[in-house]
Amino acid sequence: MKTLSEERANYLYSEKNLSHLRRLNNLYKKSNTARLKKLARLRTKQPSSTLFTDSFELGYIIGVVCGDRNIGKYTVRLGCTDKDFAYFFKSQLDNWSGLCSGSYVRYSRIRSHKPIFAIELNFIKTCNFLKKFCLSN
Repeated sequence: MKTLSEERANYLYSEKNLSHLRRLNNLYKKSNTARLKKLARLRTKQPSSTLFTDSFELGYIIGVVCGDRNIGKYTVRLGCTDKDFAYFFKSQLDNWSGLCSGSYVRYSRIRSHKPIFAIELNFIKTCNFLKKFCLSN
């Protein structure tokens, strides 16, 4: 009588399982190339060609950022307790700029440990462009 480990070892090294694993690996490689190209473009920090043109996304971003007053020298930031609002802002910022903004969650000590969803985009050209629309900068 074979033990479980012997049966498992025979299955793992069987031709049926190896061909299945090869097929999955090929599928992963094919679906991964578009994602890798996008990541390579994002690593070079090249903004999209629509960065300085009028659009719905630009109007939304100007309204949120100038209302919240979170434009630094290098960073556009938003911190809020509403998760849906934060991630909608992130999607609009990514669509408009063509770059990938970062997001993280931190917890407030002042507001009874509520989570604060923070969105950041570090790109000097976007900060300088958005500062033109805010009155007190």
